Amino acid sequence: MREQRPKVAHLTIKLADGSVRSIAIYHAEEWPKRNGPHGLLRVQDGERWVSRDGGKYDWHTPEAVGAFIAELLREQLGTMEPEPHIAPDTPAGTRVLVRSADDEENVFKTHTRTSPFDRGGQWKVYVVGCRTPLPLECVQLVSEIEKGATFAIPKSGGNPHQHLTEQV
Repeated sequence: MREQRPKVAHLTIKLADGSVRSIAIYHAEEWPKRNGPHGLLRVQDGERWVSRDGGKYDWHTPEAVGAFIAELLREQLGTMEPEPHIAPDTPAGTRVLVRSADDEENVFKTHTRTSPFDRGGQWKVYVVGCRTPLPLECVQLVSEIEKGATFAIPKSGGNPHQHLTEQV
């Protein structure tokens, strides 16, 4: 049975294979007993709740909801891959390369201290030797680099990659 709380949006997507996805989006505050945070959303895909870790209650940013819909489209297209970055389910301890946003020649090999996490609509990860979490766009798996993959680092002010210990 569909949730009876008021919806922020309801999307019905008819896919090329003929299947239909019904996606309902609710304000997280509609679940006060579960401490639904203001400004975040809860998403229902058909009869199941969208969750990153399989839990019943999970809150999402609008950007995360957009990424979920983009993933549905990628599944249908079959050939399009998301932008290169490390996957949200990458375990802590994974070997990665980090490039400085200020100096693309400055590349460090290290490993993740945490699994990636969503902070304010942007996926980030802590790496060994860095005090602040890095956007996934600045981190790439060592195995992908060995296969010849490349990635671009967006220019930004300041160097968030201070104190990395192992330079490549």
